[in-house]
Amino acid sequence: MKTRWLSPVVSGDGSGETLYHDNSNRIARIASRFPAYARMFLHRVSKGMPLSDIVAGTMVGQMLPERKFPAQVSLELTNNCNIQCGYCPNHLGLRPGGYMDEGTCSSLLSELRKIRVPRIHICGNGEPSLHPEFGSLLPKLAASTRFISLVSNGQWNSSETVSALLNSVDMLHVSVEGNSPESYQKGRCGGDFARLIRNLEMLQAEKQHSGKKILINVRLMLHPSERSSEAQLVNFWRKYGDTVTREYVKQLQCFDTQTEVYVPLQSKTRATPICIKPGFLLNVFWNGDVPLCGDMCLLRDSPNALLGNINGNSILEMWNMPLLQQLREGHRCGDEIEMCRGCHGQ
Repeated sequence: MKTRWLSPVVSGDGSGETLYHDNSNRIARIASRFPAYARMFLHRVSKGMPLSDIVAGTMVGQMLPERKFPAQVSLELTNNCNIQCGYCPNHLGLRPGGYMDEGTCSSLLSELRKIRVPRIHICGNGEPSLHPEFGSLLPKLAASTRFISLVSNGQWNSSETVSALLNSVDMLHVSVEGNSPESYQKGRCGGDFARLIRNLEMLQAEKQHSGKKILINVRLMLHPSERSSEAQLVNFWRKYGDTVTREYVKQLQCFDTQTEVYVPLQSKTRATPICIKPGFLLNVFWNGDVPLCGDMCLLRDSPNALLGNINGNSILEMWNMPLLQQLREGHRCGDEIEMCRGCHGQ
């Protein structure tokens, strides 16, 4: 294998080789996204986030004393989606689908207010703006944390969604593919390239008009066939966001029919990657379930262990459960963890 220290992509040995992605090569990952990471760091500082909370989601955070509560809650408002991406397992139905109901929202907000989690990241395995109460939920979530970020596919159908994002979100990540209707819709069945461009232009115009301090990051999903055109694709999307990050589409163990993807190096070596997630975040699914690991359902034959449910367990209780503490300590020490073998890590 040929490793490039400043690129997370690892090539094989010959023509037509498989391209591997080494997510554990943090030097390469930072180097490939350095301008975007630097701007995101400064944006978080400008929003008043303490340095200890900013670095909690990095390897530096692994060296700090264990946190008494999570630095981040990753929140899934729904796992329903309005498009079908070729690399996404959403349509496989690995979990029941639904929307976070009023009771679960209330329990979640109550918990978030108790401990003032430094940041909330809204993502999950669906499109969050589809939630029927999206516009009213966002300000409530924003009021319970110092910093809120959100991932979306940008296929919004109303200007009200744009207004809700501008008024409540500190950092918005919009996932895109290609640079034309053909290349976009090839990978995103049901997506509308023209609507995406209109929405991004509307978002930028409203941001400038309102003076809102939101950072807009374009997450450019990249496939192996686009290696030679990466720079061109990045340049195309620069005008639609404040930053652009390269996101290499990786093969998932639960998804055998994926094509045009990078193979995670760890899935070949069956190694246990060092993962920082257990040390700084908790995931909350749309039904209130809090898994031991949000990525575990993407691993073939891996147990989907739950720490509890936000409707019956407190964040502090679940954060300090022995099972999570054991996983956290294992990753800190670089232990071989059987249930994490083959995962690309974080």
